[in-house]
Amino acid sequence: MKFGKEFTTHLEDTLPEWRDKFLCYKPLKKFLKTFPTNPSDQHQPFEAVAPAALEGFEDQGNPPLAELQDWFIRILNEELDKFNDFYVDKEEEFVIRFQELKERIERVKEKSNNGRAFTSESEFSEEIMDIRRDFVAIHGEMVLLKNYSSLNFAGTQTISSLLFFLI
Repeated sequence: MKFGKEFTTHLEDTLPEWRDKFLCYKPLKKFLKTFPTNPSDQHQPFEAVAPAALEGFEDQGNPPLAELQDWFIRILNEELDKFNDFYVDKEEEFVIRFQELKERIERVKEKSNNGRAFTSESEFSEEIMDIRRDFVAIHGEMVLLKNYSSLNFAGTQTISSLLFFLI
């Protein structure tokens, strides 16, 4: 399976609120495929270079290839910042949630050890089961985040490889 199809499949399978945080792989790849490979084509008509993908160049006529390359590198850097910021935010969220779970465990232990026992064994079991469920949920989201990171890394590598062969 080609990487683009694999990327799309993973994107569709991820959490809906994460989808816009992934690398914009398809538009970047499509744009790269429009780059001229022949040095004499460096001033090709603007319309021939994926005009829908070239925000910021609409009124510039026929931008030179060097400007298009600079623009592309800037967009790629913005994409890297986007998913790096998302990753760091999620990582921080996991640390906070993990700390809260540890505090809940300490409260349960303290309540159990200090004679302020639970009203029933089932109350204790329910609290422990809730904590376990929350740990499993965090673990599942961390696995998704690892996959998110790996997929974006692979997409960035693929785009960078394409760019390398064009320059």
